[in-house]
Amino acid sequence: MSNITWQFQVSIPGGPAFTITQPNIAVEAYDVASANVGAGVSNIDIHVQPSSSPDDVVLVVVSSDTYDAGLTYKIDGGATAHALDAPHVMLGVGAVGFMNGGAPPQKLTFSSTLAKAANIQVVAGRKNP
Repeated sequence: MSNITWQFQVSIPGGPAFTITQPNIAVEAYDVASANVGAGVSNIDIHVQPSSSPDDVVLVVVSSDTYDAGLTYKIDGGATAHALDAPHVMLGVGAVGFMNGGAPPQKLTFSSTLAKAANIQVVAGRKNP
């Protein structure tokens, strides 16, 4: 078993500043997948993790070297395109459940209208190996 430690920090000029670091996230396994999404390319699949068990996936991070509303992904063949305009970080079963109606995401399908390529990385943490 591994404990994933994480940190979220916000500082708003003239407003609040805070750092959140708890709780650690216990996982038995994690998956890392990456792909290059070329300029103007559609339907690039990234297989995230193999589990279909509800409540198994407790962490999903979708990151890129480029963030823009023209870089989108769909979850498990769904109809909704989510703009990757910033890193997407889901911590805990509750947050991961927002991605796919409670089912853990298994495949993200990326499309881009950008003039340059984007390098995508997806990390998923699971309770079960």
